[in-house]
Amino acid sequence: MTRIFGAAAAGLLAVVVIPLGGSPPAHAEQASDWHVDAHTGTRMRLVAGGTGAGAGHPGKLMAGIEIELPDGWKTYWRHPGDAGVPPEFTWPGGANVAAATVLYPAPHRYPDPAGSIIGYKNRVTLPVLIERADPSAPAVLTLDAAIGVCADICVPIQAQFSAGADADGPVPASVSAALRRVPGPGTDPSAVPRVVGHTATFDGKSPNIGFEVDFGPAAASGDIFIEGPRGLYIPMAERLGDPAGSRVRFRIDLTQTDDAADLKGKAVRVTMVSDAGQAEAELVLP
Repeated sequence: MTRIFGAAAAGLLAVVVIPLGGSPPAHAEQASDWHVDAHTGTRMRLVAGGTGAGAGHPGKLMAGIEIELPDGWKTYWRHPGDAGVPPEFTWPGGANVAAATVLYPAPHRYPDPAGSIIGYKNRVTLPVLIERADPSAPAVLTLDAAIGVCADICVPIQAQFSAGADADGPVPASVSAALRRVPGPGTDPSAVPRVVGHTATFDGKSPNIGFEVDFGPAAASGDIFIEGPRGLYIPMAERLGDPAGSRVRFRIDLTQTDDAADLKGKAVRVTMVSDAGQAEAELVLP
């Protein structure tokens, strides 16, 4: 589903162009200027630094998209939930950049008049892994960012940024902290959170998908978010009752989507979050 931005948001797109400054100085964290949205007060910038060898990403430069939101405002995860728009990030131009991959820290569920949205409030940094064409040279990053922020109304924000990154520079502190909140693959059969069972029924009057997740000691705070193949809509999962020890059951009502039949046999990504940790798993629906 896509939220329609109200007429009050019309004409509020703002673009800040920060020109490239050539090669970045060595041994220094680089950051663009802040872009401040005039209507919402949301602030956003690009930071960049050294390699992520200590964070499990050797050889890749580490950057981050920092977003600061005023009280009452939220922005969306890569999958917005029942309503909203996902962020869009592109990397035109720049220098010595072969690829850029945006990572997403564990999000939260928030109530919305259209149902529930998935996202962040207050402050979030989205880590970015940068692969260089020449691993021995610095890089200059240019970012075109488009995000939606929402309170009583929703406002689109667009901005352009530039920052330099050198392998010998420090990894920005905000990026290091955000990396610890990025869900990793839940491949350890003894780790939590983890999916311990899933079912799917596509026929009859009540087609649904069910998940059982072990959250360990954080079952009370556990939640899951499901993403299907591109173009297929999967409604939000709802918790079924109280936890049974460390385990929580969830159900997705497929009567709320026109894509139920197309989901049979498809792979879905399950993101599990709790106060104690987060993980991802890819499962095939039976």
